[in-house]
Amino acid sequence: MAIKGEGGMIGVDAKGNTAMVFNSAGMYRGFKNSKGEDYIGIYKD
Repeated sequence: MAIKGEGGMIGVDAKGNTAMVFNSAGMYRGFKNSKGEDYIGIYKD
């Protein structure tokens, strides 16, 4: 049964890989890792 909700999830695995998924128009999210990589996002891009 579909409930027609909105939400998101930020996941990090043991190797530091990230997954930032959501089904709304936008979600505040970000990461920074030990390699110096970083990312900040609000809307789908």
